[in-house]
Amino acid sequence: MQFQPQINIVTEKVVGVEALLRLTSENDTIVKPSRFIPILETTGLIYDVGYWVLKQTVITHQGLIMKGFLPIRFSVNVSGVQFKKHDFVDGVSRIIEESQVDPQYVELEITESALSENLSDIAEKISKLKMLGVSVAIDDFGKGYSSLHRLEAIPFDRIKIDKSITANIDSDRRKSIVTETVISLAKAFKAHTTVEGVETKNQVDFLKKLGCDEIQGFYFSKPLYIDELEEFLRSRI
Repeated sequence: MQFQPQINIVTEKVVGVEALLRLTSENDTIVKPSRFIPILETTGLIYDVGYWVLKQTVITHQGLIMKGFLPIRFSVNVSGVQFKKHDFVDGVSRIIEESQVDPQYVELEITESALSENLSDIAEKISKLKMLGVSVAIDDFGKGYSSLHRLEAIPFDRIKIDKSITANIDSDRRKSIVTETVISLAKAFKAHTTVEGVETKNQVDFLKKLGCDEIQGFYFSKPLYIDELEEFLRSRI
């Protein structure tokens, strides 16, 4: 597993990390999630793998605290297939209870496309997750079909703006307008914003003017293995 830091755009300190499942081939090259996640979903392995990722993420979080690091938010991606499972919330609750992790530092990222079906069931599950103390982020926002109706019905905490929107944001007027609109929308819902795929200082400066809360991308850090993350945290927290 790797972990990509999420940076407060004003203080430039690490406020969270996104846990990323990595799979390597026989020649040690990294297999893209877009290739292996659909296979896990089709075979049903996504359920066990998803819970394993959450467990490992919580263990990593607890391990950093044991080493003297201040607690920060750890975000875990949830597959749409995994999220639809009837006992998904029970599984998350069990992991939190067994690990005794403080749930305020656990965030589940659910893709925008996963919110397109059975809105009432989705809203109920997210409400139950919130009751556990877990926060919920809408991932890849803007990549699929965005709906204000769905946002209105779901008690989310964060919108993660997809990198396809913010690429060349400092030179593309239309993209800058869209990003500013999404940031304003998040604020209206009393939610935070994290922009993905930030790679240049111009993008950082531009997003700061727009009032974005956090950024994630190669400008500050690529995804890191745990030993690399510890070194990075020492320099940023």
